[in-house]
This record gives sequence, structure tokens and C-alpha cells, in this order.
Amino acid sequence: MRNTLSLLLVILTLAGCGEAPLPSSSPIIPQMKMAGEYKANEPQALAVDLQGRIYVGQSDGAVMAFDQTGAKVLTLAATDANGKQLLKNPTGIAVNRDTIYVTDSDLQRIAVFNMEGRFLYSFGEKGGDAKEFKSPQAIAVHDNVVYVADTDNGRIQVFGANGVFLNSFNGDGRDVPPEKQLSEPIAIAVGPQGHLYIIDADDQRLKIFTAAGKFVEALPPIVKAAALAMTSDGFLLAETNSYSIKKFNFDNKLLFSFGSFGDGRAQFTTITGLAADNKGNVYAADRKRGLVQAFALEIGQPYPDWRRPPPPTSVRWLRSIVTVAEKTAWDDKENTLYAIDRETKNILLFKDGETVGTLTVPASTINALAVDATGSLWAVDSNNKRLLKLDRQGKILLTVGSSGSGAGNFSKPTDIAISSDGLIYVTDRGNRRVQTFNAEGVFMNAFSTGKDGLPLDSPIAISVSPDNTVYVLDKGSKLITAFSASGQVLLAFGGKEKEPENLDDPVDLYANGQEVQVLDAGTKNIKVYSTAGKLIRQFSCSGNESGDLHKPTAITGMTDNSFAVSDTGNNRIQIFTTVLTPSLPVKFSAAPGMRTIALTWQKNPEPYGITYRISKSEQENGPFTTLAEVKEERYNDRDVKPKQIYYYLLTALAESGNQCSSDNIVSATPNTYVPTAPGGLTAQTKEWSVTLNWDANQAGFFSHFLIYRQVKEERKLVGKSLTPTFIEKSLSPNTTYNYMVSAVSIDEEESPVTALSATTIVATKPPVEINVIEMSNIFSNTYKLYEERGLGKIKITNNLGDPISKLKLSFTIKDMMDFPWETEILELGPDMSQEFVLKAVFNNNILTVTEDTPVQTEIKATYFENNQLKTFNRNHTITIYEKHRLMWDVRDRFATFITPKDPLILDFTRAVVSQFGTNAVIIQQAAALFDALSLLGLTYMQDPSNPYQVTSGKIDMVDYIQYPRETLQRKSGDCDDLTALYCAALESLGIRTLVVEVPGHMFMMLATGIEADEKTDTMNNLFIIYDNQLWIPVETTLVGGPFVRAWEQGSSTYLKWMDKKSLTLLDIRGGWGTFKPASLPNVAWRPPEISRTNIEGKFPDDFRTIRKLSTRLNSRKYFDRLATNPADTQALLQIGIIYAKAGEAEEALVAFVKIIATEPGNAAAQNNAGNIYFILNRLEEACAAYNIAGENDPQDPLIWVNLARCYRSLSQLDKAKEAFLKAQALDQNVAQQYRTLSLELQSVL
Repeated sequence: MRNTLSLLLVILTLAGCGEAPLPSSSPIIPQMKMAGEYKANEPQALAVDLQGRIYVGQSDGAVMAFDQTGAKVLTLAATDANGKQLLKNPTGIAVNRDTIYVTDSDLQRIAVFNMEGRFLYSFGEKGGDAKEFKSPQAIAVHDNVVYVADTDNGRIQVFGANGVFLNSFNGDGRDVPPEKQLSEPIAIAVGPQGHLYIIDADDQRLKIFTAAGKFVEALPPIVKAAALAMTSDGFLLAETNSYSIKKFNFDNKLLFSFGSFGDGRAQFTTITGLAADNKGNVYAADRKRGLVQAFALEIGQPYPDWRRPPPPTSVRWLRSIVTVAEKTAWDDKENTLYAIDRETKNILLFKDGETVGTLTVPASTINALAVDATGSLWAVDSNNKRLLKLDRQGKILLTVGSSGSGAGNFSKPTDIAISSDGLIYVTDRGNRRVQTFNAEGVFMNAFSTGKDGLPLDSPIAISVSPDNTVYVLDKGSKLITAFSASGQVLLAFGGKEKEPENLDDPVDLYANGQEVQVLDAGTKNIKVYSTAGKLIRQFSCSGNESGDLHKPTAITGMTDNSFAVSDTGNNRIQIFTTVLTPSLPVKFSAAPGMRTIALTWQKNPEPYGITYRISKSEQENGPFTTLAEVKEERYNDRDVKPKQIYYYLLTALAESGNQCSSDNIVSATPNTYVPTAPGGLTAQTKEWSVTLNWDANQAGFFSHFLIYRQVKEERKLVGKSLTPTFIEKSLSPNTTYNYMVSAVSIDEEESPVTALSATTIVATKPPVEINVIEMSNIFSNTYKLYEERGLGKIKITNNLGDPISKLKLSFTIKDMMDFPWETEILELGPDMSQEFVLKAVFNNNILTVTEDTPVQTEIKATYFENNQLKTFNRNHTITIYEKHRLMWDVRDRFATFITPKDPLILDFTRAVVSQFGTNAVIIQQAAALFDALSLLGLTYMQDPSNPYQVTSGKIDMVDYIQYPRETLQRKSGDCDDLTALYCAALESLGIRTLVVEVPGHMFMMLATGIEADEKTDTMNNLFIIYDNQLWIPVETTLVGGPFVRAWEQGSSTYLKWMDKKSLTLLDIRGGWGTFKPASLPNVAWRPPEISRTNIEGKFPDDFRTIRKLSTRLNSRKYFDRLATNPADTQALLQIGIIYAKAGEAEEALVAFVKIIATEPGNAAAQNNAGNIYFILNRLEEACAAYNIAGENDPQDPLIWVNLARCYRSLSQLDKAKEAFLKAQALDQNVAQQYRTLSLELQSVL
């Protein structure tokens, strides 16, 4: 039967309908036409497509579409060819371009149809996990992202365009007001600003969230919402109490409402669905009346298209390949996917999802693949512990490596990746490392140290990004570690903790330069991180539908944004593509020219194809029309009128992806051609003339040049020239003239002038000539040096034919010297010269210089001739450097920046070190201070303008050095800044330090106070022997990490450059003899206190290592005794006691067991062994040792006390009592000394 709309011409006036007032943003009462109505069987879901077709979902399972005339044009398939029900209870409909989505609350899934009504697929099932639904009531689609109101699960689930699970949300959490939560979402729509508008049936309120699920706003509860529709200029809500439809703008202001209860026009008994198009047509479903009413509303100002934000990045499933495969590799040139068959270990070849071949490698077990730039296939043969290079037919071209742990050998090779420059990286789980080979299979490098200097545990997967960053997946730590091509750790992310950004069971990864995708078999999804290690999204879930994962094993990048995921649980390889939103182009600018506007911007960083769309408007707020789409980062708009302002909008479009946001607007006004000022203006002077010349570089549109000369207060035109030259004659000699030259265009636009002063010639030399031979710039932090050493040298020459008597010289710097430096030449003969060193006594103003300041020095020569004063001046510009400046011509000058007496430094160091007690040794104090600086957040930051590696090697370059207090407050510094801070902190404790300089770098070392000679053990060169004691070199740029790592690196660097004889030491205390530490003003700021608990909690390995080293040092003499006499049990006993006191229980036990092996009756060894067993909770062994000790030394009461404590811990109280009574019998004070134990055993006693 054909349903048709009954068109009406009734015009209704809209009113408030008596509801509680909401603010209205428009004083005008709009009008509405009743456009029609048609019958339906209990309509409950509505949608409108871009062609204006209205889709109606009915309670009987039918979904039909009608055109604007009311004719039915489409019915969605309700059953398939086998009679299986496809739709049962359609509760929500959304149309996106060529796809129709329907939520079915009975079948608990989403059914998807094409625009002809043919069923394509469905996704979802009943349940509460990801991609499972309980009575889904509504659906909305924004470009490639699908939002489903999962009603009875109280959440919104988000999917890619064809059902790949992206995420879900249910509000801002439990501990927030109800309006920020979702309990029963029944309607959803996407606003033009990208926000999600959701009706929550639990409180019948409209709630607005961002696309990421963050709460934005909720409408007041006076509006009881039941249905929702989005329009071009606002949104519509169906209100349950008043049976009305309310129109709001995008500021959530009520504009008007219409409708009431009843069975007439614009009356409803229930409103079960709303839909609207961009032409003002609104449709309302009344399930009880079996009716859909259509209304035509006046359209307000639509939301500008160019302001619409892009949708979130999503993922689309492309296809599945049925196979049971593990690792895969992609050949970009041949568009071929290689996969390893799980059972046979053969290599399968696929193109466009079809099998095209199989490669068999005899006597090999292939478990990983990679393709190099030549198309050769590299395979990991785990059985034979080697790499194989294969041609495209599977023939072995090269074998690399064998079983072993040496360079180029393998134990358990797990994965392979090839960089853009041809380097081959292989992870080896058995050897816990990554090895690098060149394209010929030659071993190049290996690295095995990950985050915080910890060794790799179980590296199982690797990927190299286009910029040659190496990402390694460590199965043991569940960390992804990024390395440079040479193996330097850049960052690490992931981890075991149960946090959203961490990993459960990661098995593989893929890096494309912009992000890192990690395949997590534990969570059955793919987590996507930025290259900075931040989790930016995740997708997929457990299941067997398209896009789901069951037992994923591998992920491989393919062409553009596509990638393959192997899933042995589902017996398939799935191909996905990421639907990306590119970043906003930056540095967008518009440069006006003559009848043109040049637009330029910076190339986007994305590795995939980008097209740039330029739109144009003559109004700041649009509308904008597309001007061009280009691949380059520039565009010239020549279709412009002079003096008209134009606005340009720039967006980036990803191939097969989204368009970025549209916040890039620039403007410019083209104007007439204005020439540039003439360049290269020069003057040649004679006694009575000046010749001017300049560059003839004016472009077209040029007319002529104008030449001016300044005459008193006026600028006088003295000439006009078509060529770049001009001569003015009849001038006075020895006179200065000020000239200006400009260019004029054919549009009579004159350029700015270029000015020049020229002086005509009379004499070739002045009577008294002052020449500056040299004059240095001034370092304000060492200003007193210039009183003695001077700052420059001048030469005074008498160019007269007669001698000059009593020639006075003076030197001053305005405001910086209270009195000039002066000297007198009694007589300077004709054509004679004399040199002088200029000295300066500065006043306190020099200490107030806060930035490098150029100043004019004045050198004056005066004498009297015929009772007339003759004066000759010479000014010379120098720079007074502010207090942070330094030149490395005198290395000791650095000492002035090390300020151990600065109260701020003193307070900080004492606050840290005092927590470790007065018995803390120098090594502990040094470690505590270094780790405290790390906890404060100090980091090494190379000076962007003057890095030390540049300035230190150039003695004529001025460097910027921070004082220790500034480095402490700013929490960063170059290597010299960090060295100064750490030296100052240690020197404030009286610990001697030296600055170590190697080519391009600076670090330091500290004296331990432990005497040493050439025979002293340096712990494998960890210590340095210098000046008859042990020293600790420290690489201060590693602040932020543990002290021991900085120590190890410092020792390594020291020895490296010492061997090359390229290492120098700067004695700070010696430098203070000339360059005193700077005196700084008091400041109130102090760094936050750092507790010992936090230090030892953050860097536990530091203090364990230091304890071991201290223990080794303390026990050194006993080890020396053992070296002479291995049977020295007393030496062994002392070693055990030292290790036990240091908390090294296992090492102590080794010493005691060695004694017992040769002297079973040694009571001291047995007793101490028992103590160690007790600490280790090996109670039975402890009791046995105590009993033997008691048998061999029965008169020692403490042995019996120890035995009693051990039996008590074993709950053998009778034996505990017996042992304790033996102790009391030997020493009556035992009961008092061990009161708690005595009381516990009292009832037994």
C-alpha cells in the first residue's frame, strides 16, 4: 500500500505553551507550516538523509523510507535469503553518506544496510563487554565514527564506520553529580561543533559531552527530554510533560516551542522520535497515534560549515584473509603480504587478500620476516639461530650468525626490522639484546640497556619508524622502549601497572613515525601511543566479528595508513586502515603584493599524503568558498583587487581520511607596488663634491630615484635620476652633509629613504690621532680585575710638525666610573707615538647590569696651544656583559660561578644530608644530593644558542653560565650549569671537587677522602686515583636518573679521554684565588624539601650499590689477607660481619658457610650463619646452626637467646623456653635485656 503525506497550508504561531520559563535569545516569534502527516505502525525511530528521505522504524520490525511527497521509496530487508531475521525491534536509525545504521534492541546489535536497502552486515551481541549491547536505543554517525546509545548498559559505545570498536564512556565517573553521568541513554545526536547531545532517561535530561566523552553541560531539569534531533541552527527536544517540541540554539538558549497534548495538528499523545534536515523540515513520531507529523520551520543562522571540527581518528576494517599465520611482513614495491604459517613455518604470499604463492625454506624454522629496500626478504631462523636473506622465490642468498652470545650470534631471536637506511635490527630474547647489522649482514652494534639503565628483560618485537627511531617491545617489563639508531634510550612507555596507558600482554608493535601501535593480546586490542609515549587512543576488542581479536600475534604496517593483524584464535589476518585527521597546518601567512597575495605555510608532519584546501572570503566570518586544493605549501591568489581585504582559511585533508580543524584564518590587503629602499648606498668625497652610488636592483614597475639633502630642519630635493648614481658639486670642504635616496614606482608610490652622511675632505689626518689597538669587553662578575690588569691598549700619535707638551689622556665609561682614568705625557714629539694600557675603577652601577649592554667609552686627549684648549676625542664601543657571562680564554674564570657559601645552596644541601646522619660517608652524601636534585626535577637542557660543546672550544665566544641557585630554581641547565651546581653543593659540605673538561663537554669529580696509591683497587675503574686518594667522576648531565649511572658514565668518559690525553682538570679552589665566588643577594625562595624516604624509594638501587661498594672498601684489607692466606677464617668472619651489617645477607652467608665448611665447630660462624638464616626466614636452618653453635660454645648466653627466638618463630614454645632458661642460667640480666621475649614465654615458663 502506498503511504502519502497529506500536505497542509495551515500556518501555526509558535508559543511557550505555558512551561517554566527558559531564557530566549530571540524577541521574534517565528512561524511554522504544517507540512504533512502519514500513518505508520507504531513509529518509534526516525532519520533523514541528505536527499531528504525520511526513514521510519516501526515496532513490528519494519524500516521504510519516504520521499518529500510522502511516497514510500525503500524498505530495508527484514530477513535474509535463508529467512533469518535481520530486524526485529528497530529503535534507532542513522544515515551516513552511503550507509544506513539501525539499532535493534531485541536482537541486541547494529544492522547495516546500503542505500538500496540491502543488508550488508551487523555487529554486536547481547552482553556488557565491549561491542556488546543491552537494549541499544539510538545511534548517531559523524563522518567515519559511529556512536551507539547502549541504554541498559548505561553507556555510549563508539565504533569505526564498519564496526571496529574504538571506546566507550558513561560520563565523568561515579563521584560526580548525576548530570555528569549516564545511566540510561536513549537518544543521541552529534552537533556541528562536534559535541554529543545525549538524553538520559534516568533523569530525562539532555547532557552534552565532547566526542572524547568529557562532560560539557546539562540542560536544566525543568526540560524533561524524550527525543532529540539536530538542525543546522540548533537542536530540537521533545518534552514529555508538555507534549511539546522545543527549539534551542547552540548556546542552549530556548528559542521557541510548539505542540501540546491531543489528537489534532501539532498535537501528540507521545513523542517517540524526532528527525530534522538542514532545510527546516522537522518530523515527529507519535507511537500511540501511529502517526508521523511533518513541520516546516523557519531557519535561523546556520552553524558555519568552516567552523565544524573534524571527527576523531577512527579505524576501518578492510578485509580478512583466512589463514593461521603468525608474524607478517609487507613488501611495499610488490604490494605483497608475507605471512608465516603457524604449523608448517612456510612463508605464504598474499596480494589483495588472495594467496599467490608459498615459499619453503628447507631445514629452517622461520619465526619473523622483514623486507628490505631492494625487495629481498630477511627471515629469522629460530631453530638454527641465524638470519636468512632470501630472494622473492625463497632462495637463500645469505646466512648471518649462529648459536651463541657473541657479537653477531643468537640465542632466541624473536623479531626483525629494517630501517630506511638499510640497517637490520634483530631482537634476541635469549641474549636479552638487540643487534644491528648492515645490508651485507655484517654485525654493527648491539644494545641491551633500556629505561633507567636497566637491562632488557625479554625483547620479543621490534619496529623502526621512518625517522629511524627503533621501538623495542620487552615482554618481561611490558615496556616499549624507543632507541636512537645507535641504541641510545630516548624514552620508554607502557609497563605492567594496571593503568589505561599500560599493557597487559603485548605481543607486537608497529611504528609509522607519527604514532606507535601496540598489539595487546591480553586486552584483545591495539593501543596507539604518540611518539612521546602518550596513549592517544585504543581500538578493537575480544570477539570473532570483523575488527575483533581473539588470539592476536602480530601487527605489520602496510601502504599509507593500512596495517595487518594476525589472529591465530580467529584463524585470519585482518587488514585495517586508520582514518586519520591530520594536524592543523602551522605558520600560515598571507603576504600582500602588487595585485597579488602570496599564501605560505609549513609542511604537515604526517607521513601519509596530504592535500591543502584554501578557502576565501571577503568577510571575516565567512562564508568561505573553496579557492584551490594543492599539494605544495604555497599558493598565489592573483584574483584580487587592490585595497580590498581578503580572508583565507587553510585546512589539511588526509588521503582516505578526514579534514583537519578550520582555525587557520589569515588576512591581507593587496596594494599598489611600493619599491624597496635603495640598497648599497655609498659616497666618495672630495674637497668640494660628493658622488653617491647605490644598487640598481629595483624590479619592474620602477620609475626613477629621488635624492634629498638635509638643510637645517628641512629635507631638500636636490636631484632626480634614472640611474643609480648622483654627483653634487660646489660644496664646502671639511663639512658633513646628510643625504637620503628613495625609489619611486610607476604608481607614484615612494619607497622609504636610505640615508648616508658624507664629509668632504680638507686634511688627511687630525693633529692628535687616537688609535685603539685593543679593547676587551667587560665581564661584570670580575670587574675588580680591570683595576690592575686593565681592559685595553691605545696608541697616541702626534701628527703635527711640533712637539706637544703636557698632553693629558683620560678614559671613562659614563655612569660606570665615578672618576676617569688619567695620565699625562710631558712631551710627545712630532710623528711620535706612545702606547698606554687603559685601566678602570668601576662603581657599583656595574653590578646592576642585567643584560649585555653596549656602552661608549670615551678616550680624550687635551693640551693647550697659545692658551687655547685643544681637545681630541675617540669613542669606542664595548659590551658590558651581565653577571652570567664568561669567556673560556681563562678557564679559572669558571670558579666565580661556583658559590658554596650561597645561603640557598647551604640550606638545601644541609636539609638533604642531615637526614642521613652524621656517620654518612662522602659517597652516601654525594649520592643523596645527586638523587635529591633528580627528585626536584632537574634535567639537562642544552643551551639552544650557546651550547657548551660549541662555546668551550672557542676562547673568543661569550658563554652564558647560570649560578647554582638559578639552575636549582629553573630545574635545568647545560653541562656547565649542572656541574657548577653539583660542585657548589658538595663544596658547601667541605667535599673537594674538580671540574673535568674533555673536548666539547664538562663534568666533575669529587674526592672520597680515601687514601689510595697505584695498587689500590678501583673497582674495575669505577674510582679514579688522583692526588693520592680515590675520586668519583660524575656525569652531571644524567641528573634525573640515579647517581650510580652518572658515576659509571663519568668514570667511562674520564678514562676514555685520559687515554687520548685530551682531558684537563680545573681546580676550583685554586681558581678562587683569582676569581672569587660571586656574592649574590639574598632571596626568599627555597626549593621544596626532599625526604630521605622519597630519595631511597625513587633510587633504591643507588643506595644498595653504594652499600655494596662501601662494604667492599671496608672489607678490602680482609680480602687482601685472604689473598695471602685463603684459610684465614678470622678474615672470612670479619667479611661476613661487614656484609651482614650492610644488609647484604646472602653475601654474608657465603662467608660464614665457607668457614663452617672447614671448621664445623666454629661457634661464631655457626651463630652468625644462624642470624642470617633467621633474617632470610629460613628458620629450620637457623635453629640447626644455633644448636651447633651452642654445642661448641655452651657458655655464650646470646647463642641460647637466638635459639629461643628462632623456636618461638616456629611456634615450638617448649623448646624456646628450654633455650631461654639456659641463657638465664648463664646471665641473670638476659630476662631484663630481652623483656619482650621473656614476657611472651612467661606462660610457658
